[in-house]
Amino acid sequence: MLYLLQNARWLCGGFTLMFVAGLGLTTILAQFSQEWRAAFDLGFGEFGMIYMGATLLSALTLSRFGKLADQYPARITAAVSLLALAVAACVTAFVRGPVSLFFALYLLRFFGQGMLTHLPTTATSKWFSNNRGKALSIVNLGILLSEALVPLLVFLSLAQLGWRQFWLVSAACVVVIALPITLYCYRQERTPNTHAPLSDGEEEQTSHTQTQATKAQVLREPAFYLLSLSLLMAPFAIAFVLFHQSAVMLEKGWDPVTIPQAMPLFGAGSVAAAMLCGVLTDRFTARRLLAPALLPVAAAMFVLGIGESQLSAAVTMFLAGLAIGTETALAPAALSETYGTRHLGDIRGLFFSAYVVVSALSPGVTGLLIDWQAPVSQISYVLCALSVALTIAVALVFNRKAARKHVDGAGSHSPSKARNS
Repeated sequence: MLYLLQNARWLCGGFTLMFVAGLGLTTILAQFSQEWRAAFDLGFGEFGMIYMGATLLSALTLSRFGKLADQYPARITAAVSLLALAVAACVTAFVRGPVSLFFALYLLRFFGQGMLTHLPTTATSKWFSNNRGKALSIVNLGILLSEALVPLLVFLSLAQLGWRQFWLVSAACVVVIALPITLYCYRQERTPNTHAPLSDGEEEQTSHTQTQATKAQVLREPAFYLLSLSLLMAPFAIAFVLFHQSAVMLEKGWDPVTIPQAMPLFGAGSVAAAMLCGVLTDRFTARRLLAPALLPVAAAMFVLGIGESQLSAAVTMFLAGLAIGTETALAPAALSETYGTRHLGDIRGLFFSAYVVVSALSPGVTGLLIDWQAPVSQISYVLCALSVALTIAVALVFNRKAARKHVDGAGSHSPSKARNS
């Protein structure tokens, strides 16, 4: 409780930004798939390719502008991004065809999933050190709750208002509610070591005591690509289920509302996993958790492939929530631990561009496979196998590195400890 009170302003600001960022997530945009495909006469593959193109363009843009998180105060970049997201929502409300839909999706993806998740996680990673895992888990609750609650609001809005009105109301909420909260919470940035300790006399570690890699150095390190693949497996697999949920429910013979009604289970799993990973990260480090973090992805895809009953849909969505919650909590912490925080905005911009590319490829590639009559169960089994293979590779590489670093660190610190005892 003391931790929350001492840091409530920064945590609340990050939570708010992450919640609003949900408007650009596949989890929420997928709820409009049927309406947009019907309105503009698009097939699964065609809509998937439009979505993929818009998302890829947003990823390219983010790779160029991600470093703004290192160059400008968080309150300025966050305020500009919120206003831009409100404009994007208005544009979405007035789309008239595939071209304007592409442009609207690009804006939603860049300012929603892109900047408004990149900025608070980068800022929180810089502002907290020893308790980075706990801080990030609290901030990430915003996007996880958004994924759990907003799809239900979309479901109700489509029945009562229509999709165009939903986006107009969303734009108003961003400007009237989210923007003032963010400006207040981020009016002053948090500086480690200048605030009360976060747990029983524990002090923050300063950034100069850890590796401070540059973007160029990261690109030359093979382990970065394995780290990225391990963290990107969950969004790729889950985007397939959520974006093409209509095709999944049709093949399985489920009611058309089966997956939307299971979204609370998805949210419960994601929140539980994020909070647990926050605690475990501070105790064991994020890198040690990378391998087991892939197991919920494999389990979700296996259950989806083998299951036929609506109960299997509920289990799949809960496991999918565990997978997304784990990835959301581990990604920023793993990057901070491995490469430092001095250039974190630039490095995370690179990683998040890859994240966005993957979330774009999933709907496009799997949509084409579905149009080519590939069964959902077979796609699920392939994704399950990929998850297991990555689990083994990550365990071999990162656990060995973590053990070697622990041994080296113990060897270097033990003499000083002996002298001070």
